[in-house]
Amino acid sequence: MADPTLSAIEHVMFPLARLVLERGISFGALTEVIKFVMIKQAERQLQGHNNATPTDSRISIATGIHRKEVKRLRALDLDSTRFFQASLPMQVVARWMAEPKLKSKQGPKPLPRKKQGAQAFDFEDLVRSVSTDVRPKAVLDELQVRGLVTVDKKGLIHLHPDNLVMNQGQEETLRYLSMNIHDHLSTAVGNLISPEEKSLERCVHYHGLSEVAVEKLRVAAEKQAMQALLAVNNVAQRLLEQESTRGDQRMNFGVYFFNEQV
Repeated sequence: MADPTLSAIEHVMFPLARLVLERGISFGALTEVIKFVMIKQAERQLQGHNNATPTDSRISIATGIHRKEVKRLRALDLDSTRFFQASLPMQVVARWMAEPKLKSKQGPKPLPRKKQGAQAFDFEDLVRSVSTDVRPKAVLDELQVRGLVTVDKKGLIHLHPDNLVMNQGQEETLRYLSMNIHDHLSTAVGNLISPEEKSLERCVHYHGLSEVAVEKLRVAAEKQAMQALLAVNNVAQRLLEQESTRGDQRMNFGVYFFNEQV
């Protein structure tokens, strides 16, 4: 691994190898995915040069994958963008946390399930402000199952945003893993390939700390990160309300905290 690029790829692959081994995925299945991705990416890049669809032979030369394999795998399709669509319950939670009239000093205000006055804003109004395709009760049931909301004796629905990550299912956790790692890696690779058009990618890292020090830093990082995420979410919700700022773009702003023994 003398090539610095290969050394970097080797380091990036260790967490992926951990996931592959934990889930019992064979090396053959993994290489099939790698071949598929290399072919699809080569197809995009080669087509981008002159807007002409590249031949199987051209992709084979670019990737080193046999032309018969290129032809077989090019026939497969994957709509990866659908993987990044937030579920309706998560969209409702995001709106609840960002709407100024639904905020208090203690956090998101509890909502009545149904109208309790002519001017009142209830949970059904919140759901319908995001989508009218699904019944509000179905969304409420899903949020209750996940532990994201509770209903008190007065019929008020309370949001528990701290349970967002804790109560994600396996499928949703995999979706976020796929989206977040894809987007972070895309940003880092883009900054490497096109340094004149660098995107935001920053970190704070230290060595030689005790476990107590790391725990203090974890708490501080989580507090500051949540403030940043909520602030960006608030701006996004305001922009989504304006017809002039809607379009075909997707964005992702994320944070993480990592530590290990060195």
